[in-house]
Amino acid sequence: MQGTRIFCGCGKKAVIQKTNRLSSNVSDLYCQCECGHRFVMFRAHSHTLSPSALTTEALTMAIIQSVTPSVRRSLHQQLALF
Repeated sequence: MQGTRIFCGCGKKAVIQKTNRLSSNVSDLYCQCECGHRFVMFRAHSHTLSPSALTTEALTMAIIQSVTPSVRRSLHQQLALF
């Protein structure tokens, strides 16, 4: 999340120390402020305002490339049935 600004309850900017990705659209952001406050912020995708301009084929390839090799092998085996 480059360019995202996180603010502490004191009003100062906090730094994201770690990101724990829970899914492709949900993350826990571990933050620390210069005031010493350390906290976890929950980030989630809410809704789409405009659909992707990518074609169905490009979206499919992007999804396939984002999964683990074992999931890719499983998909390949399942697609071989068609």
